[in-house]
Amino acid sequence: MYGPPAAPVGPGGPQAVGVTGAFGQPWPQPAGVAGGFAAGAAPQPGPAGVAAGPVPGVPSTPPPAAGTPPPPGGGTRPVRLPTKVLCGLLGLFLLWIVCHFVVNVTVSGALDDAQALGHEDTSSIDDYPALRAWSEGLTVVGYLLSAPLVAAWLTWFWRVRTNAEALAPGRVRYPAGMAIGAWFIPVCCWWFPKQIINDVWRASSQDLDARAPSPFGGPQPVTGRTLTNAWWTLWVLFFTLRVFGQWGAWYQSPLYDAGSSVGGDLVLDLLGFPLGIVALMLVQRLGRRQRQALAAAGA
Repeated sequence: MYGPPAAPVGPGGPQAVGVTGAFGQPWPQPAGVAGGFAAGAAPQPGPAGVAAGPVPGVPSTPPPAAGTPPPPGGGTRPVRLPTKVLCGLLGLFLLWIVCHFVVNVTVSGALDDAQALGHEDTSSIDDYPALRAWSEGLTVVGYLLSAPLVAAWLTWFWRVRTNAEALAPGRVRYPAGMAIGAWFIPVCCWWFPKQIINDVWRASSQDLDARAPSPFGGPQPVTGRTLTNAWWTLWVLFFTLRVFGQWGAWYQSPLYDAGSSVGGDLVLDLLGFPLGIVALMLVQRLGRRQRQALAAAGA
């Protein structure tokens, strides 16, 4: 009787009416509010009896659906500098292999000449002091070069694996940390890195269809992976011979055994040189392929 009159209800909810108090006096209204709505605002449609509109503190944009891939560029890492550093170190490795091969060929010839002359002591070969100094020096350089080369390879491998996840979320096998750890896990080191590089190659393709799962289940077969297959085959052969080959330095062996030691080193050189060439090609091509895929995706 003495309170504000009830607002008539229409199809869209309560209708805006002038609110008056008892004895016809208007009720006080908040500043900027006229007729029950903010000044200049239009009524929002909603269910009967409920005024629809944005709710304070609640985002107006709905969250992405579950399983939606992250936007391109999320979690990507620059790969240009690691690629250049690794290529430079691979070039030094190839130079070292060439020098090592030349010295071993020279030593092999000197050992054959000494055996033909009936010598029994390795130190009796021609230019023994110089050849031994070259062999010892190259061995030290090889160890000094291997540390930064391994570090650069693992850094580059981890970065391309991380970028592959951003390009094809959920389609690269094993966690990103396995790009480093897989090389040091016994047994797994014989095939996990190859599976990772296959997935990285596929994810780095600019062809989006190549990144999609196979309709028969599992990943799409990798096309154009002759380079990765050649690299992995050479690496397995080189690694196996390097780890399981048992021979010492030629200058620490008797003359009749020194030839076998040099022969083992020559086989490693003949495997290491094409391995370095193929690894250099793989790093350059995959690095360029991934940069192009990231640029195409707007990352």
